[in-house]
Amino acid sequence: MAKQIKVIEAQGILEKEYGEQLRLNILELATDGIDGILLDLGQVSFMNSTGLGSLVSTYATLKKSGKELFLCSLNEQLRMIFELTSMDSCFSIYPDREAFDQAIANS
Repeated sequence: MAKQIKVIEAQGILEKEYGEQLRLNILELATDGIDGILLDLGQVSFMNSTGLGSLVSTYATLKKSGKELFLCSLNEQLRMIFELTSMDSCFSIYPDREAFDQAIANS
């Protein structure tokens, strides 16, 4: 049975205000009928620590409800933040949507 995944495309600067708005949007979309959310960060130009905190909080909330948060299309700056904070070991991160689709199809 295929996983039911909704895709959200974030854009701009992921900081406190936008991070909180994004967190609320994700949680609103995380209905009982889906298995997870794919957050495409391809259009995010910068993220600070509060933006990362919003993603961690969102991840924890979704996990408690049995849902998953996947990330894809991180630019070099975002990838570096995830690696330096060791958050890359917590999140399922994919190079792009095609890689995500292939991984989900093979699972």
